[in-house]
Amino acid sequence: MASNFNSGGGETTDLAGFASEFGRTDCSDQDNDPPVINASVEPPPNATGWNNTDVTVSFECTDTASGIKTCPDPVRVSSEGQGQVISGTAVDFAGNSATVSVTLNIDKTPPRIEIYSPSDDFVTNSALVTVTGMINDNGADAGINMLEAINGDNVQVIVKSPIYETAVQVKDGIFLAEDVVLPAGSSSIDVIAKDQADNTSISKITGNFIPTLPSNGANSLRVLTYNTAFLSFTVDMPLDITISPNSGNFSGLDDYDRATKIAQGILRGAQEVVVLNEVFGEFPKNRLVTLLKGTYNHYISKLRGPALMEAVSLNALVDIAPFPIPVPDIPLIGDYLVHPGDSGLMIFSRYPFLPLTGPNPPNDSDCQDETCEFAGKNNGSSLSPQDFAFHIFNACADFDCFASKGVGLVKIDTPNQPSYVAFTHLQADYPGVVTLTRAKRNTQYQEIKQELLKNSIPAEELVGFPVYLAGDLNTPGANKADTPPSEWWDLFHPLTSDDNFFACGNNGPCFEQFGNNDLLTDSWGFETSANDPGITNEDDNARLDYILHNSADDTLCMQHSMIAWEVAESGALWYSDHYPIRADFNKKTKWCSANDDAPNPYYGTELVEFPDTSCDEDPNTSAPPCVQDITYGAEIINPGNFQWYKITQPGSYSIKITYTVPGENVAFDVYHNSDLSRPISPFIQDEHPDWSLPFSMLEPPYYIRVYAVDSSPQPKPDRTAANRGYNINFHQHLCRYPEDGCFLPPGALEYPYKWPEITLISKVLDLWFKFKTAGVKNGHLDSNPNYYPAVKLQQEALQLSNLDCMKGMTLEEFDKNIPPNLIQEIPFIDVEIDDDHDWHDDGRKDERYVAPELGTDTNDILKVYYVVMHRKDIPDCSPIIPTWTRFETTLSYFIPGLVRCFLQADDSGVGEDDEIRFYTYFDAATDPSWASQCDNNWCPKRIFDEPKGQDYIDNESSLRGYFVNRVHLDLHEEEDDDPDILLAHDGNIDPLNPWYTSLKDVFGKVFREYTDNPNSEEADYEYYMYFNICHEEADCRN
Repeated sequence: MASNFNSGGGETTDLAGFASEFGRTDCSDQDNDPPVINASVEPPPNATGWNNTDVTVSFECTDTASGIKTCPDPVRVSSEGQGQVISGTAVDFAGNSATVSVTLNIDKTPPRIEIYSPSDDFVTNSALVTVTGMINDNGADAGINMLEAINGDNVQVIVKSPIYETAVQVKDGIFLAEDVVLPAGSSSIDVIAKDQADNTSISKITGNFIPTLPSNGANSLRVLTYNTAFLSFTVDMPLDITISPNSGNFSGLDDYDRATKIAQGILRGAQEVVVLNEVFGEFPKNRLVTLLKGTYNHYISKLRGPALMEAVSLNALVDIAPFPIPVPDIPLIGDYLVHPGDSGLMIFSRYPFLPLTGPNPPNDSDCQDETCEFAGKNNGSSLSPQDFAFHIFNACADFDCFASKGVGLVKIDTPNQPSYVAFTHLQADYPGVVTLTRAKRNTQYQEIKQELLKNSIPAEELVGFPVYLAGDLNTPGANKADTPPSEWWDLFHPLTSDDNFFACGNNGPCFEQFGNNDLLTDSWGFETSANDPGITNEDDNARLDYILHNSADDTLCMQHSMIAWEVAESGALWYSDHYPIRADFNKKTKWCSANDDAPNPYYGTELVEFPDTSCDEDPNTSAPPCVQDITYGAEIINPGNFQWYKITQPGSYSIKITYTVPGENVAFDVYHNSDLSRPISPFIQDEHPDWSLPFSMLEPPYYIRVYAVDSSPQPKPDRTAANRGYNINFHQHLCRYPEDGCFLPPGALEYPYKWPEITLISKVLDLWFKFKTAGVKNGHLDSNPNYYPAVKLQQEALQLSNLDCMKGMTLEEFDKNIPPNLIQEIPFIDVEIDDDHDWHDDGRKDERYVAPELGTDTNDILKVYYVVMHRKDIPDCSPIIPTWTRFETTLSYFIPGLVRCFLQADDSGVGEDDEIRFYTYFDAATDPSWASQCDNNWCPKRIFDEPKGQDYIDNESSLRGYFVNRVHLDLHEEEDDDPDILLAHDGNIDPLNPWYTSLKDVFGKVFREYTDNPNSEEADYEYYMYFNICHEEADCRN
């Protein structure tokens, strides 16, 4: 179709004299109107106004009075360029003329693609590759300025493998596609670039993904379990209709894209065995298999048998389901049947499955009934009934009965000796019937024990080979430090369990023989920090997902249980209502576990102990001598081996690790006791030449994990390395001179210190503390554009006489050299001394020093200052004196949490395509610091997790937020035809006041006023936002 252009009242020439020459003097016959001229372009431009071929401009001329004398011939344009103007003029016999013009943009040059990595003919043993390269589009500008054209930033780029495709952004001419998934064997990767003129280029590289079995050995096994929340129902119509209730509910992704993201996360995690729950529906099953089978080429993708509930109509299913089921707008669809689902269980293994040799392995998926079905691969062949066991539970309740709820089992050919992995998803709780559902769940545990494990595993292998049970057990988790009664105690704790088969606990080794009935241990409940709750489902605020194990004849060590964050999230995206958990197992070796209460301490954590801070070098005192450095010589013995150390004294520490053999590298991570899944960051990234990385550890215990890494520029864990020797040095900072200064985190974390005794030989009169603070970002709401936060530094003592021994504090700025050099002393602007506002109402006496407004570095990074506490050198002040120190600022510490939009306000269907967005402004009135989109029911959770940039505090894993002066919230609901701003930030909101603890109400009140009284004409949903605003770290943790 050609594009048409009309003269539209173009230029007109009236040559009246020309007409009179022919004797036309009758005014009624005079032609004063211009002709009409139209221009058409063939082929027409694309939607962006560009052509990528030669263009012909044709003209059509008409005149209803004197007629057309001349009309332009077609013009063929072949030259490339932007803004080319082609004009044509029509003239009638009366001499009137009209002109029409068209503007052409022609670009016939395709973008140029250069792939940087991987190189052509690459070979890899990983299913994931990162593809990077450059796009150069120097055609005829392609509708953008020349710099952008050359950089190719307006070029669309797609990166494809045979099983994966993704669109990537181009910035400054560079594109990057991470986690491109490859199939096993030889394949190609295509990079497809298309500019605005639709010129397309394809560049291809070939590679070979050769899966290699992990050479871990020594019983090393990494197991992951993940409830993926893929719900699916098929309506039995002439053409089957599939309904996926959770499609779009997690990060706005449909089931296909969500399965893709989950598969990429699994491949990043490098597990040997992966157990998945709630994978209902063929679309997610097939996608997961497609992406994972290159690495995990032994798998079970479907287990189905007779369910305990019959098929029901879709209308009946909607009535009994505990969650909304969207009903398609199809006549009579509600009257058609929906059949019960399969088990929703999947398992993937990098090792083959072995035949089961137990006395009577059940297999409820292998029957003549049409409801029975199993699918998978083993050793390159289709799955056989001898490769696995499957038992459908005889007990179920409520909606759980509308599936083949059961438990599967495989025997895996792991190095050294086989391992058994049972995988299941137990009875869920439903409102009003919790007593019933718990009873059914307890019966299911017994069925796992009697019907599956004891029938499928020979008795000697049940205790001698590693045995694991993984999945969503739906039992709210607890741990060894909790108190009864609870369902967890009744099932898993050896002191209270009625049947100790699942309650070996920390009493190992457990053998399930010699009259004892205990076998399995809840790894998270007994063998990690008791302060780490391991929440796997935030809706229920509970640990519902488990990995249980036996002791394998007292040879097995559970090294580390953790939330597998790299599987669960990608930046701000979340893929399920559960978090995946992972456990690393290995042969028992020295210090192999984070278990504080290991039956044999040799296999638990190594305690690193220093004298307290009152240590003294004077031998005439009763204080112990100071020991600031403790060094261990140790070895990573087995492939995949971890070693654990623990520090229980609050203070400041630096950790340095060196290698016995150059190139045989090891690394370490430091974890706070409340979260052994995400390591904390150093107080500052600058390494000391002797002590290396510094850490603030004021809330002990802290756990330090050592493991082998490769020698790449960004070292990755190397689970194949063995016999790697190393030395690890722990340095305790005693705060007695600047270079050895201690670290003050923000807020309520006080730094305890015992001043040593003053003697003739030893006099400690000054203590040096470092702290970090921030300025306010550009665009802040304060009227003073140079506003910076003030700082208060506070010290406490048990009595006023102790404070009387303090000469006060000085605030000092040093450079970053070692040893640091004094830049300036900063005088305090106020001092408050009283006994009325103790931090924790503990009767201590305190004083506060108020600092002036402190600036930041020119690049707006957090700046480090020193505060020095001074002690009087008089006899009355010579004994040991305990004090506590902390700092706070006029900035508040903002830690957002879960954001959710829930409960559509009406059921009219209006708003199904709405976009709901929360915008949060820190300090600035423009450019939100964070924005989140909410589709249907769910927003991404913990969107602020590990934010980066100025004002970010990174020295504590639990502190993941910002120092802020003001916080404002916008709530937008944007319909296709009428965007609404439902709640906007208001410059009149009072700034947050950090000297008080009830800071949640400052903007929370404003937000609640809207959500409690939504405007029914604007709101299709009610909204909830969980957040915390605080200046005390203890508050931030809650």
